Amino acid sequence: MDEMWGRVYCKQTPCWLWHAINHEDGEVIAYVLGSREHEMLWELLGHIYNLNLDITTVYSDDNYAYRDIIPQNMLVTGKLGTQKIERKHL
Repeated sequence: MDEMWGRVYCKQTPCWLWHAINHEDGEVIAYVLGSREHEMLWELLGHIYNLNLDITTVYSDDNYAYRDIIPQNMLVTGKLGTQKIERKHL
């Protein structure tokens, strides 16, 4: 999982894309657009939950929302696990 931001209409209006990919093949699983708040991560997790996927590990950066919401036994933070999703941002 990762998030990135861009501008919408003007410089004062940042918009965040939160998305999750399959770590094995890079396929986008789910995404949401909004702010950088916890609610967006909850919405993303809701989309993933509706897909009935058996997720055992979540790779992410060190964003506070991931640490607050994802169980610590499932969460792996750092650049090594997020290289594939960061490439999609390019």
